[in-house]
Amino acid sequence: MSGENLIRQFMAVSRCEVCGYSYEEENINILGHHDDMWVVEVCCGSCHSQSLLAALIDEDSASGGVENLTDLTDSEIQLFKDIVITADDVLDMCIFLDRYRGDARQIFTWD
Repeated sequence: MSGENLIRQFMAVSRCEVCGYSYEEENINILGHHDDMWVVEVCCGSCHSQSLLAALIDEDSASGGVENLTDLTDSEIQLFKDIVITADDVLDMCIFLDRYRGDARQIFTWD
């Protein structure tokens, strides 16, 4: 299977990180590749958020399957699987950080 086909297969089962909508074929734009590195632009057909992705595809060892790589543990994946971060959530965080005047370490301290 070609690298382009693997990218399209992966994007067909991926969901928008903002609203959870599935990507549609016409909203996947492969910008190019150099060796095993592919650059892909995707636009969500629902919320119109755009993402630029980089993917490493080894066409010689690809078995036709696509695997998501993550540093999350299985329990973390289960904990966060139903959480959707909306554009409003991101905007709220931007406003909070813009107004925040404390030490950055205080934000991440759990008291």
